[in-house]
Amino acid sequence: AFAPSPVACTPVAPTPSQAAMSSSERPGGGGGARSQAADNCRWLWEALRNLKVDLVTSQMVPADWDWNQIHPVYGTPLMAIVKEGIRLNENGEENAPVWRLLRTCLAAGADPRVEAKQVSGSIGWGGNEQFPKIEAVKHEGHSAISLVLATMAACQKHAKQYTAQIANCEKMLKMFAGFVPKNEGNKVSVPEAVVDMWEAVLEDEHSCDVRLVVAGDGCREGVTKSGAEVTANGGGVLKAHRAVLRRASCVLDALLGSSMQEGKTGVINVEGVSIEATKLVLQLIYTGTICDEPKASVMLGVIDLAHRWQVAHVVDMAERALINLVSLETLGDVCEAAVLKELPALRAACRRFAADEANFAKLTAQRESLPPAVMKELRLRPSTGG
Repeated sequence: AFAPSPVACTPVAPTPSQAAMSSSERPGGGGGARSQAADNCRWLWEALRNLKVDLVTSQMVPADWDWNQIHPVYGTPLMAIVKEGIRLNENGEENAPVWRLLRTCLAAGADPRVEAKQVSGSIGWGGNEQFPKIEAVKHEGHSAISLVLATMAACQKHAKQYTAQIANCEKMLKMFAGFVPKNEGNKVSVPEAVVDMWEAVLEDEHSCDVRLVVAGDGCREGVTKSGAEVTANGGGVLKAHRAVLRRASCVLDALLGSSMQEGKTGVINVEGVSIEATKLVLQLIYTGTICDEPKASVMLGVIDLAHRWQVAHVVDMAERALINLVSLETLGDVCEAAVLKELPALRAACRRFAADEANFAKLTAQRESLPPAVMKELRLRPSTGG
């Protein structure tokens, strides 16, 4: 064991790497089955754990690497950084490796709120008179935020000896507090009356000057919905306001502002999605809200149409909604849409779902029914037959 230097940036206390690691500390140790994350760029996990900034920021890191995936030992990429980041004695400089790494990961989309299940890692050190033993804090069930909080609580039992570590914890929490997810940024709260007003505007057909003729997706029976007559193939007519649509979508702005048929007549043909999905797109454009929890099939239609019309904020909302609708039944369609439309948060959610051992086993059994793009994304090998 060696003690900290008041000048050099050295460890405060012995680490498992200075002695023989237990099976639960070794990458892939513990005897359990390894998730895909364990073998996905193992060098990168080790670089994160050892605060090797140059490697983590190098061009070798895959462009589609999931910054929220779960390693069977370390947990999330942020959690892999936490242990050494807290333990180092002097991290006062803003350019210290741990802070550079955390900034890099957070900017790449690493979410400090993501919790790690079924992981074997832990944080703990010390065990002599100068550096009292810090009881191990297991990674299991923690997020990066809660892991730092739990470790800080353990250090505070010996606050005099671990002043630097407590300061490191507080700085980490401050950095985490500044995290803004890419698809959740720039939110504002508005009074419910404002939403009600825009909902009333959407339903006011007398003031509408645009008709959306929905061809439908051929999978609905004829029913009557408020604001639209639904035909047997799931089609119908919806009404909207030219000014609102032009402001929301550059595609619709070009159509409705041109001398083409759409601009002259105010009629826009919508193909390939149901009237439910089209109506929900309008609701999100006008009010930014969803009244009832939609089915995955409807949200896939929403994200398809919003992507075609280039309504970015509706794509973001639909992407977040679909993240909560990923299941064994929906994964194929949802993951394919995420890949084809390049939706990073949804792709990451699909990969996390597939990385779960139970889910991965079931997906492997039904892999022949999955689209090729999904097979590649989830790293599922085709059946060899026989």
